[in-house]
Amino acid sequence: MDIDLTGVISYCDYLLEQSDISKFNFIVWEAMSSAAVVRYARCFSPGAREQLQHNLLDGADSELRGAHEYFIELRSKHFAHSVNPFEETEVTVQIGDHFKFSKEITHINSVHGRKIGLSFSDPEQLKRLAEWVRLKVRTMMNEETGKLLAFARTRPLAELKAYGIPSPGSDTKRSSVKKKRARP
Repeated sequence: MDIDLTGVISYCDYLLEQSDISKFNFIVWEAMSSAAVVRYARCFSPGAREQLQHNLLDGADSELRGAHEYFIELRSKHFAHSVNPFEETEVTVQIGDHFKFSKEITHINSVHGRKIGLSFSDPEQLKRLAEWVRLKVRTMMNEETGKLLAFARTRPLAELKAYGIPSPGSDTKRSSVKKKRARP
């Protein structure tokens, strides 16, 4: 989770640096917005790894709690499942001011609009939120590291060496993408 939250902060820093509107790239803004929100929400989503509980933010100020709820909903209802008020298609009838009868109508138009990413103020708020949560996560990690260290010191050295050296990410075949990782 620490790595996801650090990624969110990095994405937000990138978005905050995009102040020159003459060079603004909508595609990059949308991609980075989506990546930041999805990585933040992933920390609170069930899956193969343990998730953070939303009540972790009970100690946060109301602005951060509101931001948390907003970004979780934004991930769920816009970036992950795009069926919401952020994306709409409207069908319109083109009527000229000079028309006297509806039989004069010759054009039907559809207009599609959608939110392309975070608003310009959102990255700062998401960054502040991710930093707050990351501090909590690091505190919990330090506590767990202390417990694990105490436990490891009670075990015989030969037993610990028998576990070998872990090799994370060793399975890089394309077919592995379909495999579900065992839950801890």
